[in-house]
Amino acid sequence: MSIVKLFKTFLGAWARSCAILLPKNLKLFLLVTLKSVVRVYIVIFSRFWWLFLAFCAFSFFYFSHRNMFLNTLFSCITFLIFITTRPSVDKKTFSYYKKYLWHLLVFVLCMFFLLKISKAFIVSSPLFAFFIFFWIDSGEILPAARVFIRTIILFLFALPVCLLYSLVFGAIDRAFLNYFILSYGMDIGFIYGYALLLLPLQVSFMVNLYIKNVHDSYTEFYNYRNVFLKI
Repeated sequence: MSIVKLFKTFLGAWARSCAILLPKNLKLFLLVTLKSVVRVYIVIFSRFWWLFLAFCAFSFFYFSHRNMFLNTLFSCITFLIFITTRPSVDKKTFSYYKKYLWHLLVFVLCMFFLLKISKAFIVSSPLFAFFIFFWIDSGEILPAARVFIRTIILFLFALPVCLLYSLVFGAIDRAFLNYFILSYGMDIGFIYGYALLLLPLQVSFMVNLYIKNVHDSYTEFYNYRNVFLKI
């Protein structure tokens, strides 16, 4: 494998990825993201208000196994936000969500372990978002190895924008988290609530970045064996 050709491949991908930061492209990208955010908030709150109501109830009342209920609700709402934000030819009706019940179960089970070793904000990270989108688009209930490979390739291809995204939203997360800790203490309910409130905005940004990069570098993602073995 030629290091020079590999570097040129990533350099070209970084240039295409950073093109969204140009003024004329950034305006359109942000408008599309804003439209997606509004649509996601409307769908999520109008059709799954009862999940948010249950989440608020469990957040304000303390009882045994409270954290387990909050973890489950946080995971369910997070998954619903992802599949609502994801573009599809199907309308976001009950039938659409019903198709992903097994995916939801796998997601919730994995999140039980993930939330034990990580923070709630991992759900808004670029790697996490790209993985979920590739997984859902694959149509497989259990993600195959190629899903992980495509996730890593996309993250590397969009690395400059991903780093900028992490810096901006990381600063926002720290500011709000410090406020919540000072005001309410380190309560899991408030932390999850804040993460869910901001998540549609973050996921909408990431899904548009995902679509643009996969469209611009389709061959690299879906024929990565041929592309990278020939480099």
